[in-house]
Amino acid sequence: MDIPTSKNYDSEFCGSLPLHFINLVQPHGFIMVVQKETFLIRQISENVIDLLGTTPTELLNRNLADIILPEQMEVIRRKTQQWNIEDRIPENVSFTINNAEQKFSAVIHTKENYILLELEPNVSPVTSSELDFVHIYQEIMFILAAFKKADSIQKLSQIAVSEIKKLSGFDRVMIYQFDKNWNGSVLAEALEPDMQPYLNLCFPASDVPRNARDLYLKNSFRLIPNREYTPARLVPVLNPISSNFTDLSDCNLRSVANVHLQYLKNMGVQASMSTPIVKDNVLWGLISCHHKTPKNLSFEMRSAFVLLSSIISAQVVAKENEYSLGQINSLNDIFTRLLAQMYNEQDFRQGLVRGAYTLNQLFTSSGAAVVLDGEIKKVGKTPTNEEIKSIVHWLQRSRVNKIHTTENLAQALEPAVNYKEVASGLIALPIALERGDYILGFREEMVQTISWGGNPNQAITMEPDGKTYHPRNSFAVWQEQVKHTSLPWSEQDVHVAEQLRIAVLERIVRDTH
Repeated sequence: MDIPTSKNYDSEFCGSLPLHFINLVQPHGFIMVVQKETFLIRQISENVIDLLGTTPTELLNRNLADIILPEQMEVIRRKTQQWNIEDRIPENVSFTINNAEQKFSAVIHTKENYILLELEPNVSPVTSSELDFVHIYQEIMFILAAFKKADSIQKLSQIAVSEIKKLSGFDRVMIYQFDKNWNGSVLAEALEPDMQPYLNLCFPASDVPRNARDLYLKNSFRLIPNREYTPARLVPVLNPISSNFTDLSDCNLRSVANVHLQYLKNMGVQASMSTPIVKDNVLWGLISCHHKTPKNLSFEMRSAFVLLSSIISAQVVAKENEYSLGQINSLNDIFTRLLAQMYNEQDFRQGLVRGAYTLNQLFTSSGAAVVLDGEIKKVGKTPTNEEIKSIVHWLQRSRVNKIHTTENLAQALEPAVNYKEVASGLIALPIALERGDYILGFREEMVQTISWGGNPNQAITMEPDGKTYHPRNSFAVWQEQVKHTSLPWSEQDVHVAEQLRIAVLERIVRDTH
């Protein structure tokens, strides 16, 4: 998927903010930092008084073993010291404070010099409106069975959002895919009737800036149970062990930038949760959930989300690989036939532009040209010979010595606007840069209308001080008409073009010897 706009909607400003050093915690849980060897508590979030009934001062520099059960202390010691595990470790912890026992769900992070514990009151799904583990497992197995019936990513996504909404109880569930410029598009959506639909709308890259995207690769989910919260500070401010701010990159309890909370408010939602969809270690998209009122999830339900995210990621990879393989097989078949045709011609250039198969079939192009030894052979709808020569001169000036593609030639070569109807898109295969020998494929202009969720030019509004900023207020459909742009070139197009380039070079070498 590529949204055809040529504008850069990413935000360098938002993308440079150090979100992992926010040093603030969402108040539905608290964070505790303990010394790795001694298990002395060296840093703790100030809201511990609300959750444990004791102040940070009373806990700092105490041994963790003084306030949790001995058998649990032994489990934490073993799991943080054995096998050098660096991933999150889930555990249950019971604190005994003032002779009262309180149960918490813990996520243990083992760092180089300290151990970080994220702790939340243990809410069992049995006592809440959520399903218990057995029923969640049964629902996941049903969803997996439904996935087998999906013959496309679109169908897979729609099954996923519909079933996740039923399973979780969120008011809205979306699957959101990024393009190569990090703009996003809503592929599938399930929502309550009174909510604004976002299906098929595009959202600018600034909505999920670079630093937030990076953190999604470190976190299996991002939960905000209630956007109207007062964050809790870590005490002391600097981590005494590292003498720096504590890195909260992979913490679920990490507080959220105010601009994102305002973004949720403008959307009309109180709670949100999102899990990443990852392909080849790159963020492919998100499962994004919204709720009109505050909503927290049990450990079991969060685990179900993480599992489903992994399954959907694997399914996306499989579906995209299946599609790519189909494209490659089709292109290879055309390439083989074109190659045979090229070798059967005394003038191989004729074999590329005349016959049952031409460069147009190989490139899925509206026109193509072979520029060799000062001669131009053409097929289909192309610019004039003089315009083709100007394209070649531009490629030479730009030192294009490998496969080059563009969907908006006029953006790089201004005169190309005069022949945009036949050559808005270009694929260029260099044969001999210095001599100006190239094979060119052209794609005609496709005027397209993009429907954005709000005006992307107003995605971020800066105050006069240059520091304070706000997200856009409206998510009403805003349409942008994109001209001078062709359909995009795929990885498969580039791959087969390189194969052709090598074959032509081999034929030239054979003819000259």
